[in-house]
Amino acid sequence: MKKHPILVAATLATLCLTGCSHEPAAPAPSASSSMSPTPASTTMKGMPVMTGSMPDKDCSHVLVEDTPVFLTMPGQGVAPVGILKSGSKVLAMVPGTMYTKCMMAGNKTVYIKTANLKPTTN
Repeated sequence: MKKHPILVAATLATLCLTGCSHEPAAPAPSASSSMSPTPASTTMKGMPVMTGSMPDKDCSHVLVEDTPVFLTMPGQGVAPVGILKSGSKVLAMVPGTMYTKCMMAGNKTVYIKTANLKPTTN
């Protein structure tokens, strides 16, 4: 019968979506419960301001505005570790559409929003 594979596929899909646990699901937290904010939802206020630029001879780009800095490629749940001030100079190492992997003073590798970078005139 041709309906047998469809029935098996539907059963597997149902098990994947609902799970096969016999334990009751944990209750959803109420709106009035106090929950600490996740790192991705924190505001830019209170973040440390990172200072120090690459020497002029080593830099390739300058920041055009205060910019959040990430240690890993930004994504869901990845919070910035600080703010790099406008005018800071960096060496762009791996350009990307949204974020560029850069080296800043002290040979620290960070990710910076590509739109906030302007090439230097060295």
